[in-house]
Amino acid sequence: MNEQEYEQFKDKVTKVWTDDPDFYGSTDFTVEVHTRTYPPHVEVTVRQTYEFVPLAFKHLKALSEIFGTENFTVNQSSSSECETCDYGSSYEHTFTYTPTN
Repeated sequence: MNEQEYEQFKDKVTKVWTDDPDFYGSTDFTVEVHTRTYPPHVEVTVRQTYEFVPLAFKHLKALSEIFGTENFTVNQSSSSECETCDYGSSYEHTFTYTPTN
């Protein structure tokens, strides 16, 4: 994936959430894309601070169209810098799939 393809891919994934009228996004909403060579797969992480990143069927359906496959895994994680409050909290979903071409 060259730089232009990477940016277009990342923009498509970002729009899955930013074009969703139900999404309450913060300015810290980010998308990261990592291509791995062995075994060959792609990891796409959507992350946001202080707000949970929603994940509904409509998001999964849109991602499957972008990825070109319905065969991908989803992992959720969250972290916080403070044990008793929300300071520094971060919520993310990582999608992993093997490209078909």
